[in-house]
Amino acid sequence: MRNPALRTKWDTPLTQGDPGTRCILWRDGFVQVVYEREDGTKRVPPTCVSGEYFGEYGAARGRDTVQASVLTAGKCELIKIRATDFLELCRQYPRRPSGKFAE
Repeated sequence: MRNPALRTKWDTPLTQGDPGTRCILWRDGFVQVVYEREDGTKRVPPTCVSGEYFGEYGAARGRDTVQASVLTAGKCELIKIRATDFLELCRQYPRRPSGKFAE
């Protein structure tokens, strides 16, 4: 697994359309999720909070692409997990009650 990484404003740890090779755990800071539709319009879901994660679908399936871009909206602490490590975590802990990791 990877160590926490500090990111600066407008860094893009996940880009829509890239191969799903990693999952990102968001520990601290601010991020913006942007989904670009086929017609070119962009959708920005409601604000996310620390403790959420991104890229899990592509990382779990290994062959899919990232469904939305994640941009840092300021200084952030993120943890990148390779798809192989993410799958091992899923095998060890097969059920999570929510889409958020507790502190």
